[in-house]
Amino acid sequence: MKFLKRLLSKRNNGGFTLIEVVISVGLLGILLVAMTIFVTPILQASNETQTDIRAGILAESLEAYIDRSVKVSKYVTVFSGVSAANLPTIYGDAALDRFDATKVDPDYEVRCIGINWETDVQTNEQKYMLKIWKVKEGVGTNHVRLDTSNKVFEDCFYDGLFPEISVEQLKLYEEDGVTVKQTAPALWLEVNVYNNAAMSNMAMAGDGYVQFLNIDTSTMGTNLKFVDKSGSAGGAEHLDTYIFYIARKSF
Repeated sequence: MKFLKRLLSKRNNGGFTLIEVVISVGLLGILLVAMTIFVTPILQASNETQTDIRAGILAESLEAYIDRSVKVSKYVTVFSGVSAANLPTIYGDAALDRFDATKVDPDYEVRCIGINWETDVQTNEQKYMLKIWKVKEGVGTNHVRLDTSNKVFEDCFYDGLFPEISVEQLKLYEEDGVTVKQTAPALWLEVNVYNNAAMSNMAMAGDGYVQFLNIDTSTMGTNLKFVDKSGSAGGAEHLDTYIFYIARKSF
């Protein structure tokens, strides 16, 4: 105690001895190391929690946007497994025949949501992003064709996060632990969000379904189509998905 008092008090000559300075620095270093060991896990846990929260918000936002956009559609065609190589030819598929019906009602138009492998311009990282595509009338055997596109969310919304979205037809689901066959038209959405570019460390896993309000069971086979193009992708990685749907025009 006397030694510490002597350390913390000024000497008569107004300074400290060299040995006192060395001991003080050593004690301060030990204190800083102890604080670092104690604080670092807390900061890491806080960062992980923040990442998980952001991943949950991203997953919910992606799912909610798709649900809100397409659930009132009259006709829907989903192209999955689309690569850059087969992109120009998918729009001549017979599954798009029903889109010709929009010419009968000028109040409706064809729209498209793309789940596309894009570059995050902030970090120059590749990841899946949700995009809105402008659709034009097709030429020749192509019923429609894609024009320009815009990202639904800003790149900063994906900062440090790497989503993976799959869209399938909902055929079976569980209710109270019992598997039930889906009889009404619906999409099954699965959204997994990772916190690394290799997409190996999952931060959030979520799923849900879109129940169509304007497609009934009698037209489910014609007004709701799923076309898997992965067989013609030639082994390409990071395949895209396009959801074509009919929506009322915005005036």
